[in-house]
Amino acid sequence: MRDRMRELFSGVKTSVSSSGVKIVAIPWGKTPKITATFVIRSGAEKDPLGKEGLANLTIEALGFGTTTMGFDVLHEEMEKQGASLEMGSSWDFSYITLSAPSDSFEFLVPLYKEIFFQPAFPQKEVHEAKNRRKAKLQKLSDIPSWVADQLIWNLSLKNSPYGHCYMGNLRSIDNLTCEDLKGFHDKYCRDASNVSIIIVGKEDAFRLLDLGLKIVEGFDDHDNTHFSEKGTFTASCTEEPKIIIIDRPDLTQSEIRVAFPGISRYDPDYHAFIVFNYILGGGGFSSILMDILRSKKGLTYGVKSYFYPLKIRGPMVISTYTPTAYTSKIFEEIIDIISSFPHQKNLEQYLYESKEFFKGSFPLRFETPEKLLKELVHLETYQMPLDELLLFLNKISEVKIDNIMRLADSYLKLEHLKAIIVGRVKDFLKDIEHYWGKSKVAVIDYKDIVGLL
Repeated sequence: MRDRMRELFSGVKTSVSSSGVKIVAIPWGKTPKITATFVIRSGAEKDPLGKEGLANLTIEALGFGTTTMGFDVLHEEMEKQGASLEMGSSWDFSYITLSAPSDSFEFLVPLYKEIFFQPAFPQKEVHEAKNRRKAKLQKLSDIPSWVADQLIWNLSLKNSPYGHCYMGNLRSIDNLTCEDLKGFHDKYCRDASNVSIIIVGKEDAFRLLDLGLKIVEGFDDHDNTHFSEKGTFTASCTEEPKIIIIDRPDLTQSEIRVAFPGISRYDPDYHAFIVFNYILGGGGFSSILMDILRSKKGLTYGVKSYFYPLKIRGPMVISTYTPTAYTSKIFEEIIDIISSFPHQKNLEQYLYESKEFFKGSFPLRFETPEKLLKELVHLETYQMPLDELLLFLNKISEVKIDNIMRLADSYLKLEHLKAIIVGRVKDFLKDIEHYWGKSKVAVIDYKDIVGLL
């Protein structure tokens, strides 16, 4: 596997345009297709207060037409050439991807550049997109699992630029204007120091590099503000534990989320944390949480843990659901597992299984150009070298039980715990309050959650 990866990355060519845009060219693929992606190292964390959702809507609106070409004409041209356009924006990055047959890709380069550099942000289409977004959020707000996920995110990252839904909320979306979209685009997308382009295809690396240089020529005509931010925020993790219960009397099961401050993407413990998370709850039936809560206790059909390594310390989250009658029991069991983590049996076996999993699954990340591109977008977002991929399995194999114990001791601290429970509160409130104390538990009616989302 390592030899295969070295062979793959040995063909990589990089360059920097005269305006400062980094170009990464990778000859890879089994079909005659070229895929290029603009990576913008800014996402929803740049949304101004009261205008949450701006980044995501701006990137979506790049596909609504250019200053010379409307939506219908643009997409007809794409279809005619057998090409596809995809764009999106989340945390820390945004992207716009063009994928086309090799023989028509160069023909589409001027159109790709026009989409990126000359978006029209037409008022009618933007207005319709805002309405679609509000309708989607209305629908999502009626789904308990989504509400629990979003609220634990907001609670964990409160007072940081990340503490909101990347799509915005029902109030902030109404505040977004076409001028706001243009301002975000000018500030973050047209700044050469904030953008890279990755181009992958079954072509000679130098031809791909040449295509990449042609794509970024437009930056030479614009100011370069040398935008650079890296790990400039630190989320607070010093508040007392707080449990927020959302009352939904109609539910027969509860959604439960428990969160702790995690790590940033730049943390030297990143690879050890991947293994730690796998052992705790990221490894399905090979994890402690699933083994105890499902296999041994029968309290749930599913439980998992995951973490978000951002430019700041993102949260580590434990996620599960259970019949209403088991709500307080499973919550207490989660706390017991966290508290007794260093004393769990078979930790060496869990560690072995985690390493075997990554040894087998890591190669699958490079099966297709699209999967490879996803990994490269991540590297460019956080400005990591290609060695991060080449050395991934080495770093995973070096993780020891002592590393896992140290991480558990450092991060699974009950004084930093945050929790969200969505369910029929009258059936379990007394037990939760008895366990934690009334002062650390807040109950909110489901119809009042709009202000929290």
